[in-house]
Amino acid sequence: MVRGENSRSQEKNSGAFFVATLVLWSVSVFFEILFNRRTELLAIVAGCFFYQFANWVIRFTLSRDPLFVNTGVSLLHSSLTSISVILILINQWIAKGPAA
Repeated sequence: MVRGENSRSQEKNSGAFFVATLVLWSVSVFFEILFNRRTELLAIVAGCFFYQFANWVIRFTLSRDPLFVNTGVSLLHSSLTSISVILILINQWIAKGPAA
């Protein structure tokens, strides 16, 4: 399939949709933190900065290829998420016992 002008237009539309969604999400999170005093959501902001930093490190040290950078950060994210879930499950198992 040959990529034409229509494909580029769709890419621009999906990019604009992604940015708009990200802006709405950011405003929502900051609103919750500032006005509803939900300080536990600061971990989300810290995570955003961490993964943006990881993005930057991979881009400037390993490769500038966007696919490589996105794959690397995605693998980092999934690995950390999996480890976190396993640690939470172990913690719950120790706290409540295996029968709970």
